[in-house]
Amino acid sequence: METSLLFESFMVFYLLEVLFLASFTVWYYKEDKKAEEKPHAVESRGPTAAQVMAMYKVAEKLKREQGA
Repeated sequence: METSLLFESFMVFYLLEVLFLASFTVWYYKEDKKAEEKPHAVESRGPTAAQVMAMYKVAEKLKREQGA
């Protein structure tokens, strides 16, 4: 059974296209997972508990100094 050059070219093109689409799919889903993980890391914004306590102490100190 002889295959023609046109058929062989088509098969090479087809296999390369399947390989490209498979690699694109893998890359796309990896990027999607990275995008899902980012908001969780950014979720906690603002001062920490220690910083809030330090600001409260400074505010109390300023109130005492202004009141005296």
